[in-house]
Amino acid sequence: MNLFYIYCLRKTNLDSLLFLFIFLLVPYIIIVLEQIDSLIFYWPYLIGISKTFTLLSEYNYFKNLYPTKPKDLFGYVSKYTINIIVLIGILYHINKLISKMNISNIVLIGIILFSFSFVIIPKITEYVINKGYQKVKNRKQYYGIYKFILGLYTTMVLILIQTLLINFLKI
Repeated sequence: MNLFYIYCLRKTNLDSLLFLFIFLLVPYIIIVLEQIDSLIFYWPYLIGISKTFTLLSEYNYFKNLYPTKPKDLFGYVSKYTINIIVLIGILYHINKLISKMNISNIVLIGIILFSFSFVIIPKITEYVINKGYQKVKNRKQYYGIYKFILGLYTTMVLILIQTLLINFLKI
């Protein structure tokens, strides 16, 4: 129990635990409300918002939520918990499409979901936040809100592109 407290329940990790609890509870609520088709938008958004919160870590909050290179046990656990949940969601969505579409379109949709969720959204979100932050760094206040808005906007635009690509394949 002491080891768990040392690694996970430190003050700097409580914010990440709260984030994981809230954002991993949302899919359960969506499933209970029988809106399963909307989960396809939720999985990449989860990684994008996690990356955005992690890049706000200069304020010492969420620094271990979704680090690019985890440095401690909680960083590994947090990042890979999010990755496993997103991967399960992608596989579930692909499994649901098997009876409705031909296999070549399903494979392409799976590649699009996987590449956007795990490669494109985290990398581009990090790039846009860092470059955008360099533009507003000379201002004396509200650095965090600029990073947050840039991260959310970038994630939403990338999810829109992903949705357009998937809808194009479903035709």
